[in-house]
Amino acid sequence: MTEKNFNEELEQELEQENTDNGFERGLEEKNIKERFERELEQNQVVEGLEGVDLESIPPEKIKIVSLEQFVGKQLSKVAKYIVDTYSDTHYIPDIELLKWILEEYDNAPDDVKEKYKELKDGNYQLCFGSITNLSDGSRDMPCMFRDGPVWHRGSNWLDSAVWDSSCRVVLLEK
Repeated sequence: MTEKNFNEELEQELEQENTDNGFERGLEEKNIKERFERELEQNQVVEGLEGVDLESIPPEKIKIVSLEQFVGKQLSKVAKYIVDTYSDTHYIPDIELLKWILEEYDNAPDDVKEKYKELKDGNYQLCFGSITNLSDGSRDMPCMFRDGPVWHRGSNWLDSAVWDSSCRVVLLEK
């Protein structure tokens, strides 16, 4: 998937979400993109993945955790734990990981696919490194999962959604 397709799909989802919720924000394409980028910048809670070559990370530095002790807890509590526990020693992936998975994973060399194979287990991979504030005051973050051969992306409300047994977070050792 190209960056253009990624952005078009994001904008279509935003438009559909606005229609589904009965809101007409009337934002032009440029304004949606600028607002989205500004929110990512303003709400970055950890060091992002900009400049990190995801294909060259050794497999032993990729950690996917399930945090079973948080099943049933609000994602905001999970986010605090992840940042407090891991941000000094690990990159907490932001939307760049989601974008890489959607655009590059299927074209990556086999050894790279092998390193990230656990991402294909059907569980939700949450990107706690990209928390955004929505216009209604709630906070949101991107997530993804794989269903058979297809990657799906979405988002979860940080303040009301709960961690369940299918939630995971990818951590990349610094």
